[in-house]
Amino acid sequence: MTTFFARVNLKLNKPTKVNDVRKLAETWKMLMPPDGQDNFKISTITEDTAFVEINLKCPLRGTGKVHTCHSFMNYDRELVKNIGGNLIVLESQSNSGNTFCKLAIRKSEDKVDDLIPAYLNEKMK
Repeated sequence: MTTFFARVNLKLNKPTKVNDVRKLAETWKMLMPPDGQDNFKISTITEDTAFVEINLKCPLRGTGKVHTCHSFMNYDRELVKNIGGNLIVLESQSNSGNTFCKLAIRKSEDKVDDLIPAYLNEKMK
């Protein structure tokens, strides 16, 4: 279902592929609801990674359901994949204790094996 809704968003907004992490993050943010843009923040950009936050009250906050979060975030992963990148949820409200989620965005051709997704990080605890 998340893939379907991502495709609808992409069809309506018609974003172009980009090959720059700043542009990837800006385009991801632009694809979010216009009335909630303040909830999607680009916090840091390094040479190869854009770190972004989602500052919305997630219904999974505090539930420990980090695998469900991973499934829900497929929507965002599909959006970023379509514009030329990879999106990894680093911290989820479901288990982090934070009031926001932390994500990383990289170009699709860049390695992401140094970024530990929240759902895998949970297994290591």
